Amino acid sequence: MSVIARLLVFARRRRWTVLGATAIFSVASAALASRASFGTDVLAMLPENSPSLQAFRRYVERFGTGEQLYILFERADGRAGIAEAGPEIEAYLTRLRQLAEIARVDAGVFDDSKDWTYVQDRTFALIGPEAARAAIGRFSDAGMRDALLRSRELLATPSPEVRQLVQADPLGLLSLVREHFARDRVMARMDASRGYTSADGRSRLVIATPSQPPFDSAFCRRLFGRLADIETEARHDASPGAGPAAPALRIAYAGGHRIAFETETIIRREATLNSVTSLAAILTLLLAVFRSPWLFLVGAIPMSVAAIGSIAINSVISDELSAAATGTSALLFGLGIDGLVLLYARYLEEVESGLPADTAIARLGSAGVSMFLGCVTTAATFLGLTWIDLPGLRELGRLVGVGMLVGAPLTLLLVAALLPSRVTRPRALSASGLAAFVRRRRWPILIGATVTTVVALPMLRTLELDLTLQRLQPQTPAVALQEDLQERFGLGGDVVIALAEGPDLDSLVETDRQFEATLRAEAPSLAVSGPSHLVPPQGEQDETGRILASLTPDIEAIRSRLRAAAADAGFRPGAIDPFLERLPRLLDPSQRLTYQGYVDHGLTDAISRYAVRGPDGFMTASYVEVTDTGDLATVSRAADEVGRGLTLTGMSIANADLAARFGPQFGIALAAGCVAVFLLILITFRRVGPTILAIAPTAVGLIWAAALLTRFDVSLDLFSIFAVLMLIGIGVDYGIHLVHRSTTEPGNLDLALARIAPANLVAAGIAVLGCGSLVTSTYPPLRSLGLVTVIGLITCLVTAVLVLPALLMVMAPRKGQ
Repeated sequence: MSVIARLLVFARRRRWTVLGATAIFSVASAALASRASFGTDVLAMLPENSPSLQAFRRYVERFGTGEQLYILFERADGRAGIAEAGPEIEAYLTRLRQLAEIARVDAGVFDDSKDWTYVQDRTFALIGPEAARAAIGRFSDAGMRDALLRSRELLATPSPEVRQLVQADPLGLLSLVREHFARDRVMARMDASRGYTSADGRSRLVIATPSQPPFDSAFCRRLFGRLADIETEARHDASPGAGPAAPALRIAYAGGHRIAFETETIIRREATLNSVTSLAAILTLLLAVFRSPWLFLVGAIPMSVAAIGSIAINSVISDELSAAATGTSALLFGLGIDGLVLLYARYLEEVESGLPADTAIARLGSAGVSMFLGCVTTAATFLGLTWIDLPGLRELGRLVGVGMLVGAPLTLLLVAALLPSRVTRPRALSASGLAAFVRRRRWPILIGATVTTVVALPMLRTLELDLTLQRLQPQTPAVALQEDLQERFGLGGDVVIALAEGPDLDSLVETDRQFEATLRAEAPSLAVSGPSHLVPPQGEQDETGRILASLTPDIEAIRSRLRAAAADAGFRPGAIDPFLERLPRLLDPSQRLTYQGYVDHGLTDAISRYAVRGPDGFMTASYVEVTDTGDLATVSRAADEVGRGLTLTGMSIANADLAARFGPQFGIALAAGCVAVFLLILITFRRVGPTILAIAPTAVGLIWAAALLTRFDVSLDLFSIFAVLMLIGIGVDYGIHLVHRSTTEPGNLDLALARIAPANLVAAGIAVLGCGSLVTSTYPPLRSLGLVTVIGLITCLVTAVLVLPALLMVMAPRKGQ
């Protein structure tokens, strides 16, 4: 008696011990699984050993790109004129700043919390020596006259804002600042006069920084609950009463917190829905095929316990499970119940022959070996993902692999313990007609399969791969809104980010200046902006100071000439006094722009887009807009030429690196999985021939599946590529069951096919229902995983029930023929 047979006999005799131990394991696993948290961070998919990809993670963490909350205000009627909703917006912002969950609010470049006089008084330090030399010409008699006349023309516009601007800057020095920022992707895209207002005047943006990072579900729920409260309060405060009615506003939210909040809600809902619906469909299928209430009631128990156990074990290994865990339960139901079906079908076959229940269970050893081998080979292919430097896929492989390893012994023990002692009118599955059909048409089947495979092979070269991180992004309203905001306000786009780190900010700024000069020399059309736009190198600021020093002795004379020139230009007396009052500060050669100066004057939001300070020094970010791979190559050459520790990153760089690294790593995982499967089957069969025959249908089925995906223009992402490994584990099971029975019962190939084919058909139906439930998922990776799996299951099933039997019949004809 084999080890598996002895285990079945033990479980039957000690059924209450087995059930009690299973209950204890289930309760302990459920307690651990209930503590598991589900992460939704797409960055968790980044390889851990890639410098550029990890630089992208550091950039997001240090600059808080994923931690900002974007609040959009727009008129509900869709018309322009968001400024008319100012009172309601201000009422909202007043309450927003008081929330404990909000650390900082950026309501616009020139909101009341920002002291831009710090920069205005250092205009010359900002624009640099070359522009300063040209600007000094405006303090000559002719320069004053021309500038004042242009400003006088502006006053023809009846606007208090224009009048105030002219009084503060009659020589138009701010135009030099605008020119300085003209190529700056961050500073030059929004109308900053009334906050961050879109170009069409229909909407306004506020950027808030919550006090905690995203992906903390409890904090996110509390945050959005408080935002809903202050929205209601602000609308109440701005209701009609003392003046004209404020226009109705629509307030919407985007950013990492909103995406995390919506994604986790979707994940939890779909995890439950997919598991329940797939389980219900699977059990209904089993009831329809076997007409067994027993199978309907207990069929899901082994893999349900295995799923909970796998989540519990993996929650001990990792504090947080990724979004990949949403499909785990459905996958395990689809992958594991086929083993139970095989055992139950063989049990019915033995009972139908007249054997009592206990004897029939003892005779399930051969089917148990086949079932156990199928589970272990499936686990091996999933665990092969632990070779891949992608944490999300590595975790998914570990979740399902561990679940299969737990589910294999559970299925053996629980089936033996729970099988009914009496079966009313046992009716074993049989497909004798299929065996006869395949035997009569074995040569046409093999010729047709060969031709189909030959035609399909060239199509594999055109299979499209989409290995971008964007493909892994959940599709939620917050994601759609954030993409819309990128278009309206220029918040994002396809940019390359050049990162530099070091203890001294000035050396990093020098590096940025050199990088920008090198890039513009090679590609003048590329838009680039960096920290040197706000904090020029100290050497440049010193040179600007020396230029201004020549004017310092003449400040009083300059004032007198300005008053006279203003009078000649038609200005009223005292009109430009605000400018004359700050003139000594403007021309002070000792004025310098510093990182700390921006922070001290409430301009953290401006400088923190380019430079952040941490415990180990500074990190700076320079942004270059790119449109194609040619631009990427140009930026890369410029960074290499500058050197000095520059690291290029960004979404386009991350995608290119991910694509380059994934292929070799997937090849390793695929090879490891295939080798493990081959060795496990070889150890069981002890012969190379049957081992190859068991694997062959899966290889052919995968080729056909790839051709079908190409034919219907289905592109593969990281998760659907992973389905290839899963299909190897599932498809090989079909071949194992048939080859194992035909070798253990030689000469009965037709009977083996008649008994195994229906079990494989039911098992495939179970897998399609279990994995196919993912096709309806709103999470793109799981949806593509489900689609590819369903197509692959169908093709592998066809090869297992038609091509493999035909091949076996050709190689080993039935006795008597």
